[in-house]
Amino acid sequence: MAAPKITFALIAFGPSALRPYVDYAVATLRKVGGYDGDVHVLTDHPECYDYAAENAQGKGQTNVLEIAPPETSLEQNIRNPKYKRTLFRMIKTDLLKLVPEEYEYIVFIDSDIVTTQEGCVGDFLQRNIIDTTWPEGMGIRAKWNCGLFVHLGSFILRRGYSEKLLQQWRDMFTEDDFLDRISFMKAVGERLGITQDEWNTEDADICERRAHIVGSIENSDSFLQAESLPVPDDHNGHFVSKNGAFVTPTCFTHISGARCEAYGKPYVDDVLERFVDKYEYDFCRDTTSWREYFMFKLERLGVSMEETCVHRSSRAAIIEQENQMIVKWMGLFTLVGVALIACLYWGVYKRISNARSRRTQWAGGGKKG
Repeated sequence: MAAPKITFALIAFGPSALRPYVDYAVATLRKVGGYDGDVHVLTDHPECYDYAAENAQGKGQTNVLEIAPPETSLEQNIRNPKYKRTLFRMIKTDLLKLVPEEYEYIVFIDSDIVTTQEGCVGDFLQRNIIDTTWPEGMGIRAKWNCGLFVHLGSFILRRGYSEKLLQQWRDMFTEDDFLDRISFMKAVGERLGITQDEWNTEDADICERRAHIVGSIENSDSFLQAESLPVPDDHNGHFVSKNGAFVTPTCFTHISGARCEAYGKPYVDDVLERFVDKYEYDFCRDTTSWREYFMFKLERLGVSMEETCVHRSSRAAIIEQENQMIVKWMGLFTLVGVALIACLYWGVYKRISNARSRRTQWAGGGKKG
């Protein structure tokens, strides 16, 4: 039986597309997680990811899909300041329509999720897709623990199984929603016949029934926690808790804007420099600056004052410098190789010429004798 075709998918619209989140998400997915399959980036700023396919280092394809941004009116934005950002999030419900049909499974991760467990992606896919069943009626695999609200920062869809739930999710969306999970829980709640008060119930019977629609997902993302600090001298991805015990992070760590604001830029930078190659200390804005704080608050509403991928320019310059260096070294090696071949050829030619000259002299001397 042929292995199912799988792709990771990330959505980067508006301000998040102009920030370096996707760069770091894809880089750690491959380098830290060991993933060598395909990735699809859905964005309204494809120019920010022109380099993506070239920078995959031979590991799968990084495909950029241009999607038109959702339109909102001034009245809608005034009535619900987070409406635009929620519309960006609702693009999740169209993933099966937007990602090419050849992919049976789509693993969605938020663009501000980084891979923080060495070589974990293969095991993640094995446990959640390859070695598990997908019962009839199940629409998604996501984290929805009994007694808690659902978390949709990462989830898995399967073509032929998830379409109905995705459509119900979209149908439940209203202009008053400020989080995409509200409409999701409405959709699941309607199918189960439960009220809003029971969405995060601890009732075992409801949780069991819900699991037939929302399957479990193992070793997915968890939010960065301030009580788990990176070990100063350990660059292998271990964390240490307050009591000094080592903690292995989950496969994916979610570093949302709220985490940047709560824990501060220095802490997040300290974490990321251990996982991101050539990290530029630009994941979080420096909110100690009034300008950066204002920009951060606008971005939380889905609004950006920036029009270009300014945070990617230095990364592009580094890549360009590296490419130029490679070209220079290749040119130098080529010249040295040509010179060696020329010297070798000249040496062989001289030896042959000298040998012929000696034979001619010997032959001439023999005739005289």
